[in-house]
Amino acid sequence: MARNQKKIGSELHSDASRLKNIHERNRIPKMIVLLSNIRLLIPFLSGMLQVVAGLVLISITIMGIIQPLWLSAMFSILGSITSMMGVLLLYYSFAAEHSLETLINQAIKRVINSQN
Repeated sequence: MARNQKKIGSELHSDASRLKNIHERNRIPKMIVLLSNIRLLIPFLSGMLQVVAGLVLISITIMGIIQPLWLSAMFSILGSITSMMGVLLLYYSFAAEHSLETLINQAIKRVINSQN
């Protein structure tokens, strides 16, 4: 059973290195490589939607379409928070792309050190 786990880890590491080699060889923009992964596509799209929705809400309040001043102020605050959370979601989705690779590298180093 332990051999299967090592095999899975090495396969994941080889897949990550293969994607990196394809990216470097073909000069594919990194954005396309990142968005081809479904785990990054959904958080990226939802983060972009949050940012756009927040900015639209802020622009509506700045244009003065909403009449009561207190309601306009509340929508402006809500739009600002929504935009900030969208940017944070975008940051976390792109930061998570590197964490899997480092976890695999750490696991491989632990296996090598335990075998020595």
